[in-house]
Amino acid sequence: MIDIFMSGKFFSKAIAVIFGIIIAISFLAFTLCWNKEEEVSQVVKQLSQPVIKWQKITIEEEPKKFLISLRIPEVAIYTNDSLSEKINGDVAGYIGALKDIFIRGVKTAADDNGEASTLNIDTEILLMSPRLISLAFTSSDHFSGSKAGDPKRTYLIFDLEKGEMMREGNELFRDDLAWAEAIRIMKPLLLSKYDGEPSCDLMFAPKQEALSASCIGVDYSNEDKGPFSIFGDIPISAIQEFVAPWALKEIFQPGES
Repeated sequence: MIDIFMSGKFFSKAIAVIFGIIIAISFLAFTLCWNKEEEVSQVVKQLSQPVIKWQKITIEEEPKKFLISLRIPEVAIYTNDSLSEKINGDVAGYIGALKDIFIRGVKTAADDNGEASTLNIDTEILLMSPRLISLAFTSSDHFSGSKAGDPKRTYLIFDLEKGEMMREGNELFRDDLAWAEAIRIMKPLLLSKYDGEPSCDLMFAPKQEALSASCIGVDYSNEDKGPFSIFGDIPISAIQEFVAPWALKEIFQPGES
């Protein structure tokens, strides 16, 4: 009888100890989760005031070979110098790649009538929120001895919370299926007023209460025209159901654009 009583008492203590451990683990998990959420909130709060400065750069090669005009943003996040450097490095690398493609085109151009080939790259801030910086680059080129092509618009999107550049833009949507459905809707909307047979790849970036979209490719109804390019805005209402809630919050909040 005493053994049974002692065993029961021991069992009760064991149960109490187990419950105590469970409660302690639960409290620790809650505390870590709360601290993580607080840390993310602090990061967003600290990065809520990026400052953009602008540089205008002109590059000319003599004798009258080419002329390049650039308008480049310089991002300053005073609470995170390393993130500022990363963003500015990515922007400089991207503009450098556009410049290099143009220079290769100048060197391989068939005709040279004595005129300088020209490239102009203008950068626009589409959205600057506590979490996102969205940039559009509109490049216009004209090669000596040839007809000027369509202006081309491309984008870079930076997620300040993750400290990285978005690669595809599908991160803005609920999932990959939602992203694919949004593309299916956006592309015909962008091309609806274009008369031709374009085949192009769609690019996009968030702006205030909309998405800026661009399509670059070829027009099979006018292949002599050269590369085809068109860009414009897509109302966010057209694809709102597919956009991730956090991205909608950034797109709809008052901010600088």
